[in-house]
Amino acid sequence: MPDPNRFSDATELYTSDDRRWREVEPEAGYADAGRGYGLADMARAIETDRPHRASAELAFHVLEIMDAILRAAHDRSVMELTSTVERPAIVPEGALPSRW
Repeated sequence: MPDPNRFSDATELYTSDDRRWREVEPEAGYADAGRGYGLADMARAIETDRPHRASAELAFHVLEIMDAILRAAHDRSVMELTSTVERPAIVPEGALPSRW
């Protein structure tokens, strides 16, 4: 995983098909992003009247997923999710909150 403070380290992917770690190139997102870009993106979305990614529905869905992972591990069972959410729009590669 990239450094959570700068998001500048390489991102690697491991799949059951490959069975090895391999570096993947970014296909979207803010170049050289760091902490605060999410907030800047939300502020810009509000300012330009575009939907932002940090909706209450997305937050609830993520919370349900995290809770289900913990319960599934504890109970050694499969959990079914009850919430759904529309996937937020992708950030174009190289975008900046001030220009998107």
